[in-house]
Amino acid sequence: MPELADGAGIDRFRASDGRVLAILVRADTGTEPPPCGQLTPDAWPIQLFLLAGDPGHAVAPHFHPFVGQPSSAARHQIFYCRRGRMRVGIFELQGTHVVDVTIGAGDLLLLAEGHGVRYLETGTSVVEIKQGPFPGSDAVDRAAIDPRR
Repeated sequence: MPELADGAGIDRFRASDGRVLAILVRADTGTEPPPCGQLTPDAWPIQLFLLAGDPGHAVAPHFHPFVGQPSSAARHQIFYCRRGRMRVGIFELQGTHVVDVTIGAGDLLLLAEGHGVRYLETGTSVVEIKQGPFPGSDAVDRAAIDPRR
């Protein structure tokens, strides 16, 4: 499947050396038909694809076997905003602040390195998806970074 380029509701945020730190998929890509393709590099431990199909299209039952262990220093994480708005600061692991992104209802943000969040509206609800297993407590699950702007 082809890798989708930035634009039409898809943005990649990069470190100064060009590596992708986060991928934002807006609720409305602004195109009809919606784009289809791969959003993440092949080596990432979480893969994002945009898929579309017409009525009657089907995919045979299947599963995706593990093919190796991820080698990144940080577990990847996804925020899916159900309602409200949240600002996400995107950071390199070394603490360099790259950008602040505001996500709203229906937006999805995949994070590959550091981040901080601030809720902007009452009643904001976000689904967080990250690689497991969970290590048992937030204290063990989070590695602090020293933010540099």
